[in-house]
Amino acid sequence: MVAISSKTIKKHIFLHPVDKKRRYSALKTALLKDKKKYSDKLQGALLDVKNLKVVGERHLVVEGYISMEVEADFTVFSPRPGLILEGVINKQSYSHLGCLVLGIFNASLSIPANKEMIPQIGDSVSFVVTEVVVDGEIMFMRGSLESINIHAAQPKQEPLEEVKPEQEPTDPLRKQDTIKAEPLEDSVDDSKPPESESFLVKPELDMLIPDSESPSKSNKKKKKNRKEK
Repeated sequence: MVAISSKTIKKHIFLHPVDKKRRYSALKTALLKDKKKYSDKLQGALLDVKNLKVVGERHLVVEGYISMEVEADFTVFSPRPGLILEGVINKQSYSHLGCLVLGIFNASLSIPANKEMIPQIGDSVSFVVTEVVVDGEIMFMRGSLESINIHAAQPKQEPLEEVKPEQEPTDPLRKQDTIKAEPLEDSVDDSKPPESESFLVKPELDMLIPDSESPSKSNKKKKKNRKEK
């Protein structure tokens, strides 16, 4: 993409003494704090920093911080009107299309007169930059749709076969665990106490016969009547 360029620039950085042992990673972190932001000095937005090196061996200490001059290659995104850029459609309205360039920068594209060339969300498109707008550290673009990019269709992936769990081998000795126990016909119900006929007490005969019908009492009455006569 022509809008991306590399510029070698020197910059002054104050490093904390704690970061002296890992100064290269600390310096790169300090330079990348302005990543994706527009810079007048760079005339674009910073994307990355490469080939970082410290200029000189002696450095001043200012208010407890180490003053260092560094030099690095700054990768910068600097679009200009007339350039053709690529992006992905992420918004759609009745009059404009929202496009994302490099997954970072926004671009507003006008709807083309040809209704057959209206892309859908997620489509990759090419557009011509008509205006670059800078608002503080934010940069976005306006443009007109040029074409819809058709990429080669990706081969379809075959569905994975479902792996069934292996069945455990049946053990004849454990077969009894799978057999359901059926109730026996002559089984004894343990819930009721057993009845034992040998312990049943038979009532006396006199207790079952009423007094009027007792033979012993009737004989006594007959003898008494004879004596009275």
